[in-house]
Amino acid sequence: MIELTLELYLDNKKLLAGSEEDLAIGVSNIMNTNITDTGIIALAKSLNGSKRAKFLILVSEHEFDGEDIRRKRKNSLANNCKPWMELFKGIKKTKVIEIDKQIIEYEIANLYLDTITDGEKGFIKQIKLELAW
Repeated sequence: MIELTLELYLDNKKLLAGSEEDLAIGVSNIMNTNITDTGIIALAKSLNGSKRAKFLILVSEHEFDGEDIRRKRKNSLANNCKPWMELFKGIKKTKVIEIDKQIIEYEIANLYLDTITDGEKGFIKQIKLELAW
């Protein structure tokens, strides 16, 4: 099992946004790490609708053999892709590991950066954000 780092998370996030083959490779890579459901949900939330659905299917296929359990797992993950505020409140109630904190803070900071700059990141390089864990 490979230790998940923010750098590894971001490298594989780029793969997930690519072609179908890249998506499959990215899922395989990420599922061979110690990623938690929090990390899986953060990745899913970063993908658009059809790509998110395919990602969740591939994750559940990687984890389970039976069709029923795969469908339940995919649906459970999809149902947990809630708005960040609601998701954050739920995550705070659990034991959160450091990499999950880094991933969540990165994803939320990027959302703010995209909102402030309308997707044009030229004049703001980075937003440093610390959540109230």
